[in-house]
Amino acid sequence: MNDALPHHIRLGLAAVALISLTLTFARAADPPPRETTPRLEELKAEHRQILDKLNERDGRGTVMELDDPGIPSLVKKGWDLAGAWAAEYLEIHPRPSASELKVIFEDFAPKPKGSKSKYGDFLEYTDYSFKGSAVRVGPSTYLVEASYGVDFRTATFIVVARNNDGHYQALWNIKDLAEKHYVQFDEIGRWMHLVRRAYYNGPLAIEKVLRVFPAANGHARFLVDAYQGADGGTTLAQLSIWEWDGAEARPLLVDIY
Repeated sequence: MNDALPHHIRLGLAAVALISLTLTFARAADPPPRETTPRLEELKAEHRQILDKLNERDGRGTVMELDDPGIPSLVKKGWDLAGAWAAEYLEIHPRPSASELKVIFEDFAPKPKGSKSKYGDFLEYTDYSFKGSAVRVGPSTYLVEASYGVDFRTATFIVVARNNDGHYQALWNIKDLAEKHYVQFDEIGRWMHLVRRAYYNGPLAIEKVLRVFPAANGHARFLVDAYQGADGGTTLAQLSIWEWDGAEARPLLVDIY
């Protein structure tokens, strides 16, 4: 820098150079845009329609309750779209990291929007929203969890793996198995419920899913820790461990605590 320049001008030029350098590094650190496909865009648009229908207001300006007759078909369609989204995502990201799987649905649905409650330091929600993530549980095998809700959430978990053609596909959903168990009123049947009060306190929502040690024959195994959203009562939790045999998930343990 020219020493003949006045001191205050030299300081100004140095500041400009520093700001320029900082912005250059900031731009370089920006994450690259997430890769997409026409199929992903189509699924996102279809899912937006599901959310719009879930959030239609009645004459009082409120959305449907979970036990409304219109809810099951909407969330079932939404879960189908989520499984298809995860499969398509894995097609273009064959080796995703754990952090990428955690936000696999980042572009699938907008984040829940809450407003500060007048009753305390917490957020209140008035619209249905979608939440979900995925965990790798075996070679080319992923467990996807997804839920809908306002105050209370109703969830499912789906196995996405390679099909016979070598492409990723949603191959199994707990809801299909739960429907067969519903008449038995057993623990697997709890996953059938969408209403606030099921066998006990409400639909199952997922706290976490974990990969566990594979079986001796190499089959992938996973754990699902879930809970029932309580309507002012004691929250009931359920722990289950499953083994994926390539065609379906078989329960090894399903119990409440």
